[in-house]
Amino acid sequence: MIPPVGLPSGYFENRLILMAQSPRVLYTYWELSPGQKVALAEKSTLKLRLNKVGNGTCRVCDIDPNTNNYYFDGVDPGTLYSCDLSAIDSNGDFYPFISSNTVMSPREKPEGEAGFSSADLISP
Repeated sequence: MIPPVGLPSGYFENRLILMAQSPRVLYTYWELSPGQKVALAEKSTLKLRLNKVGNGTCRVCDIDPNTNNYYFDGVDPGTLYSCDLSAIDSNGDFYPFISSNTVMSPREKPEGEAGFSSADLISP
């Protein structure tokens, strides 16, 4: 009999994933490698920046080094976003060390005047 194998608690990689939770909420989670965690222990501040693609940074949040996820609420529907984790030096300069994928927040309503119904999903 094969012994059961559980999922690992982490993959020891630097990853930052951004996902749309709803039209006005984005969720991000991250994993940092052990080496990255050691390097960050020397920095005093860790920031998570939300960026509108093509429009720059729209929000900056202080992050507790012991957390690994965050919700951005009040985002604009139908907009492209990305985010990055940044270390801040003593001069206040940002040093992004990991960037997320790009995601579009969903629209609140379907485009067009006709709207959308479940009947549109049924093919003849």
